[in-house]
Amino acid sequence: AIWSVTPLPGGQGFVSGSADHDVKFWDFELVQDTNIGTKTLNITNVRTLKMSEDVLSIRFSPDAKYIAVALLDSTIKVFFADSLKSF
Repeated sequence: AIWSVTPLPGGQGFVSGSADHDVKFWDFELVQDTNIGTKTLNITNVRTLKMSEDVLSIRFSPDAKYIAVALLDSTIKVFFADSLKSF
C-alpha cells in the first residue's frame, strides 16, 4: 500500500512512501504521440531509499535540502535530499 505521495521541488516528479518500507523517487514526462495525436504519461522510478518500517509520510524542507520521513514506529528520519545520507 502507498501511504504518502509528495511532489518533488521543481515539479518534475514525485516521491512515494509505502508499506514495503520504500521511499521511491519518480520522474514523469508527458510525451506527445504524433501518429495518433494523443499524449502518454511516462513514469520512471529513479531512486529508492530502503527504510526499516512502513513509510507513513514524506515531506521536503522549505529550501528542498532535506527530506523528512515518518515511519510506522513513530520515528522521523531526516536525510539530505541530494545524497539521501542521514542528517
